[in-house]
Amino acid sequence: MDGIPGAMRVEERAYAKVNLGLKLLGRRPDGYHEILTVMQTVDIWDRVILEEAGEVSLICPGREVPKGPENLAYRAAESFREAFGISKGVRIRLLKRIPVGAGLGGGSSDAAAVLRGLCRLWGIRPDFRKLEKLAASLGSDVPFLLRPGTAVVRGRGEVLHYVSWPFGIWYLLVYPGFGVSTRWAYRQVGKISLTSGREYFNLINLLENGIPPPENFWGILENDFESVVEEEYPQVRWTRRRLEEQGAFVALLSGSGSVVFGVFSELEKARKAAGDLGKEGFWTALCRPV
Repeated sequence: MDGIPGAMRVEERAYAKVNLGLKLLGRRPDGYHEILTVMQTVDIWDRVILEEAGEVSLICPGREVPKGPENLAYRAAESFREAFGISKGVRIRLLKRIPVGAGLGGGSSDAAAVLRGLCRLWGIRPDFRKLEKLAASLGSDVPFLLRPGTAVVRGRGEVLHYVSWPFGIWYLLVYPGFGVSTRWAYRQVGKISLTSGREYFNLINLLENGIPPPENFWGILENDFESVVEEEYPQVRWTRRRLEEQGAFVALLSGSGSVVFGVFSELEKARKAAGDLGKEGFWTALCRPV
């Protein structure tokens, strides 16, 4: 590791992510499920502020989140200190905008932001592969969320192939007011009727080879969690249908939910949908890919 001048306080953006389809490909020998998905960061973010201190601590004003080792951002700091032989501590301040349990990767993105921020705080130039390995030890989504972009994601989330994204679109994220446990969702896998996903695999092949997919590809995106989540939480199905009624040309579950996002080609339609759904009491966020 080469040292670079450190700082007393740093701030990082922890971007949310959406899943443009998600296929479950079976259980691995290590107990995790093999996945295939396209992940994309979007321009809604938590603020992660780090200040050097004598020990690791975490605060999150206005949110009931774990403040100790149960919090992924806290564990990221402890893992970083151990990996790089750092004896100093850090005070982590999370200013959250991303809903919890929403399928937007908020906790994982906070952890990734802590890893990036500690490199700056303590003047460390990391080998990116080492940082990715450390991220993978924390959670499946953390490696992707180390940097913004669009990537084909395989394995349990640690195999990344970044791709270009030529489409100028808007996403309207809609949170129905409750979270879905990722652990619960994966326990329902036996109830899911997995499809071959041939068209989705063809889309992945185009993206990985730098070939723009046809503009009508949105209709082939599918999320294997959708059926079990909508059965358990009918509000998710209703939300998806409301977005389509509002003019989204497709509405998708992100991750294992509970957020549904509509895809819009026209900003005015997206703004109107955000206003209408906001009046109905939903948390909404209009955003674009980063």
